[in-house]
Amino acid sequence: MSLYIDLFHKAVENIVQKNLFRKFITQNGQNGSHILLNGESYLNFSSNDYLGLANSHLIRKTTIQTLENYGTGAGASRYITGNVSPYLELEEVIKTWLSVVDVLIFSSGYQANLGVIPTITSIERDHWIIFSDELNHASLIDGCKLSKCNVIVYKNRDMNDLENSLQLHRNTKYKLIISDAVF
Repeated sequence: MSLYIDLFHKAVENIVQKNLFRKFITQNGQNGSHILLNGESYLNFSSNDYLGLANSHLIRKTTIQTLENYGTGAGASRYITGNVSPYLELEEVIKTWLSVVDVLIFSSGYQANLGVIPTITSIERDHWIIFSDELNHASLIDGCKLSKCNVIVYKNRDMNDLENSLQLHRNTKYKLIISDAVF
């Protein structure tokens, strides 16, 4: 066991020596367009709160009501006993809004990518090739791996490289191109 601990310490020391060791930054307040760090206010360009909903009064009120009605978690996966009515209501609203046959919500984009990519490619798996941008998010890469399909990685945002790869595999029955929306 001490061998692994020594290797871990050496790996960390290597990261420190390369000046790549990162420490957590702690903010002292709510997430938003401005955040407090060490008592000073900063403009926040690093949030995933793109729509500014993290501090919405309506969402807070609804969240409190939902916590009172349903507790802090579903208690199980949706397939066992965790399928609560708010999930169904949200899916119905989205289905109507988009005018589609059905909707399935996921708890995160990561979970969606892990679930959707392997599902799309599950029929005739041996007849699929996935073309994946080299700088795709880890969730897209993991979804591709879980699909167990042949994955061709093309150069970031290089449509010529993608086109060449597509041409090389033009006889493949099914092709799926996967790319992040923003790089």
